[in-house]
Amino acid sequence: MKGKITILAVLGFIVFFAIEAQAVNWVFYSKTDDSGNTHYYDPQSIKRVSEDIVQVWTKMVLTKKDAQELTEKYGAKFNEVSF
Repeated sequence: MKGKITILAVLGFIVFFAIEAQAVNWVFYSKTDDSGNTHYYDPQSIKRVSEDIVQVWTKMVLTKKDAQELTEKYGAKFNEVSF
């Protein structure tokens, strides 16, 4: 019985954190003219680290062309780059 409860608790934590990790509301802020890559930030991640420094999570969505160029330039470790 204890084993089943432990397994259920672990599965509950995994599901909760998987849902929480995907619950980011990315906000568009820029598109590069030359390549077409788009840039987003997470407004919930904004933190003032010090008086002059603000920390924020960002992401860049690559075009297919740029993703392929990264793979060609840097090799197999960039094969999983999504676009």
